[in-house]
Amino acid sequence: MFDIKFRRSALIPLALLLSLAALAATACGGESAAAPATAPTAETIVQTVIVEKDGPVVVVTSVSETTKIVEVTVAPASRKTLNGTVVVATNTVGVPVGTPELCVPGCGNEKYLMGAWDTLFRASPDGTLNPNLAESWKLASDNSSITFKMRSDVEFHKGWGLLTAEDVVWTLNSINGATNPDSIHDNVGDFAANYGLAAAVDDVTVEVEITNFDSRTPRYLFSEFWQGMAISSKAVFDEFGKEGMRDKFIGTGPFVLDEWVDDSHISLIGVSDHWYKTPGVATARILEVPEEATRIAMFETGQADITRVNLPNLPKLLLIGGKVRPVVGSQKTFSFGGGNYLEKTRASNGDPLDSPGFNPDLPWVGDPNAAGCDYDDMLLNSLPLKPVCESMENARLVRAALTMSIDREGIAEAIYGGLATPSFMTHLSTEHPLMKDEWVIPYDVEKAKELLIQAGYPDGFDMEMYAGVGASALELATAVSAAWQSELGINLTFDQQAYSAIRPSFVDRSFQKTIVGGWTTAWPPDWPQGREDNSWFFGGTQKYGNLPFSALTYGKMLSEADTVKREETAVAWYEHENFWHWQPGVVDVPTFDVYNADRIDWDPQRATSIWWGGVATAMPLEDVQVK
Repeated sequence: MFDIKFRRSALIPLALLLSLAALAATACGGESAAAPATAPTAETIVQTVIVEKDGPVVVVTSVSETTKIVEVTVAPASRKTLNGTVVVATNTVGVPVGTPELCVPGCGNEKYLMGAWDTLFRASPDGTLNPNLAESWKLASDNSSITFKMRSDVEFHKGWGLLTAEDVVWTLNSINGATNPDSIHDNVGDFAANYGLAAAVDDVTVEVEITNFDSRTPRYLFSEFWQGMAISSKAVFDEFGKEGMRDKFIGTGPFVLDEWVDDSHISLIGVSDHWYKTPGVATARILEVPEEATRIAMFETGQADITRVNLPNLPKLLLIGGKVRPVVGSQKTFSFGGGNYLEKTRASNGDPLDSPGFNPDLPWVGDPNAAGCDYDDMLLNSLPLKPVCESMENARLVRAALTMSIDREGIAEAIYGGLATPSFMTHLSTEHPLMKDEWVIPYDVEKAKELLIQAGYPDGFDMEMYAGVGASALELATAVSAAWQSELGINLTFDQQAYSAIRPSFVDRSFQKTIVGGWTTAWPPDWPQGREDNSWFFGGTQKYGNLPFSALTYGKMLSEADTVKREETAVAWYEHENFWHWQPGVVDVPTFDVYNADRIDWDPQRATSIWWGGVATAMPLEDVQVK
């Protein structure tokens, strides 16, 4: 069995990095900080019990009944409010669009991440779900609907009135691809996979049809824990219309959005006596600074208080007064999904699927309907029970050859300064208890050459790869494919067009290129596996193909309430992925935001979203205080 000796290789430099952070903090004063306020927690109970913790506490009686809110008044910790300005330098400020259904990637999640809009629920640092715009939630006994009870005292910014159930209903119905086919919202496919029409029962009650019960609800999509929904004002839409609302930025968050300028900046103004929390700072600016060298210089010269840089550059910032805030790490992946649109029917309703991107002429794509192929045995089982037909086997060998010739340890060292770790399974870190030694893929270029010969490609082939935008994206794509080009005869063409330009091919499933992907190491294994690689996301992006067993796995895990059974289903998916090599992992990358501890204090009382990058670097801004 392959010995995973490298698993500890990144722990030493990471420990050194964190030691540097501690030394930097000591050098900056070394005084004991006040104990942070206890975060709200959820407790499973039978009878309502009052628990003294800061803010409202969600008390769950059972998953099929309701949540009850216990309001407890606790003396707040001493903190300054609306004091000074904080400046954040990040790689992008996203895409400014006020109209929810027009909120393309770079807009939908950014709204609540910057603190200018709100989600229905809020996650505390320990992951506990807490009330936010919604005070409580209740599932129908047959899981056919979910009902939210809203707060009645939340006001939209700039005098646009109180938030009501109608605002929530309108926002959800406008972004959900199942209720609005014209929606291009970032999470259009996620909502369409599980939810139907939302309706207002009264001014503070919203009922949402569940078309496919999701065991993660309501933390998934209704909080900021993962991609979610920023509630907007229907009155603004009624006044200005879909196009007129594009530049109208009206939310309910702790900050009023003063300016959101594409490719430039975001300006925020703290809200006095905000219903959730008055921000510690009076104003905030989030600046788009794509070049990392410039972000470093801004931090060094005091022009930026918070930033994010690649791992090798962290120590220099820590030694000049920076302090790290660990956030969710990312996983770099590689997908052979382009062309592999193999599903025949939509997972959610059984409608026939037209797959314009399916192309078995691509070396990494096989034809499951070719002579001698048993579609069901190969693609609807965790592992095939019969010999795999020639067309599918040759494509599998190509994917296996390319997967084993990715120098993961070299990438971790060269690009991430030895602080990243090799990764092999999408959605699963090598450090997770579910990870099996047999899923590790040794780096073996000679074996890869043998497999390509078996597959019929002794001299290699042409490949187009979508690398993503920017120099760092191209650097990673080049590193992933280094041995392919130098040793295997793969002739690569890199595509770096803007995401907005290539996205339509992800949605209509005409995409035929390989792709460097990204994920998170924090995705719980008992959450549905398979993402953007099956037709549950029809109407949204499916850039990683349409894989039948992924669709089966996703659907099965959605409706399963038992965590152990969900994990068993996930393991079956991992076995399937390990055999077919649809989307192998490359490296897991720990991520840290850095802030100037000489100038600001930052004690986050909201969980850092498992979304990463961009505006998320600033989350949660309301907890920043200028010294």
